[in-house]
Amino acid sequence: WSESIDEDFNFFTVYRKLSSDNDYILLQTTTELAYVDNTAVLGENYTYTITATDFNGNEGNSADGLVGEIEHQAYDISTGNNLIAFPYVEEDNSVSNVLSVFGESALGVIGEGVAASQISPGVWVGSLTLIDPTKGYWVKSDADLPASLITGCRISPDHVYELHADNNLISVPLLESTSISDAIPEEAEVFIESIIGSGVAAQQISPGVWVGSLSELEPGKGYWFRATQAVSFQFNN
Repeated sequence: WSESIDEDFNFFTVYRKLSSDNDYILLQTTTELAYVDNTAVLGENYTYTITATDFNGNEGNSADGLVGEIEHQAYDISTGNNLIAFPYVEEDNSVSNVLSVFGESALGVIGEGVAASQISPGVWVGSLTLIDPTKGYWVKSDADLPASLITGCRISPDHVYELHADNNLISVPLLESTSISDAIPEEAEVFIESIIGSGVAAQQISPGVWVGSLSELEPGKGYWFRATQAVSFQFNN
């Protein structure tokens, strides 16, 4: 927020409420121009507001409420193999940390040319040690899992994907489901022959014309992109 223009300004007060509640609770008083809410719960939606108080203890009117939530990706993991991606990863992007949300049900994970297996709770072995948010992965589960949420730093929407000729297992840095032609720049799309997702696929039969059961690319999903030659591009966001 902006600085107070009042000469007798003393401090700001930050308030928060659940979006379903009527009353705000006080979070913090501060003279800073920003506040990080370290107590927010993943999956909850909040509304925030601030006020300014002067040296006489007079508190001004509250600002318009600002809705906020912790950015995250939700997963519905089914028994068997799930082709997913991790657009949000924490600073600790080790396989054991990222996949801990799936518990002991996650038996293994396979990336492009790499793999790892969970041999005991939290202990993973194999050639795959770190989760890359730009890549796609097959995660094998021995059970249907309740909705799982993963948060962290989101993959940059400006990330440049560098595909090699043939098959590339990647993620997509999209915030919402987007049609294939809208997601991929036209100058790069001509070099993408086909795309395969989990149980779905599409083939480009002429420039910009895709046929098949896959029509949109979704965040949190992994995809096999088959390129006719090496190509670099940024997804349209």
